[in-house]
Amino acid sequence: MTEFVWNGKTYQIGKKTIEVSEAMDDIIEMSQLEDKKNKRKAFKAEYDFIINAMGEDAAKEALDCTSFNDVDVEVLITLFNAVGYAWQKVRRDFSNRQTEEVLDDPSVAKAKELANAAEKIQSLM
Repeated sequence: MTEFVWNGKTYQIGKKTIEVSEAMDDIIEMSQLEDKKNKRKAFKAEYDFIINAMGEDAAKEALDCTSFNDVDVEVLITLFNAVGYAWQKVRRDFSNRQTEEVLDDPSVAKAKELANAAEKIQSLM
């Protein structure tokens, strides 16, 4: 389970499986179409996606709505993005840990010292 905070409350979502990833890609592609009919389909797909990802009660609470026709589309779009961002956190955290390990490496500290020393020498010239 992946957790994320929305409006001060913690919610849980399941794994981002290949099927989930493909569904997100389809929704994003659909939402980029300009005609009114496809926009409505994209909003409905986002709504259904959020319901499936979070569970109906949690999703409706987070969306502050009782049904699709009651949803604020700006909140819907933002929540859809927040769910995707929550899943990406695993990758970001891993990347951040790798960066920290590199920066904490003693050879990087020595390189910083040499760079600072070179800067001081250059300023004396």
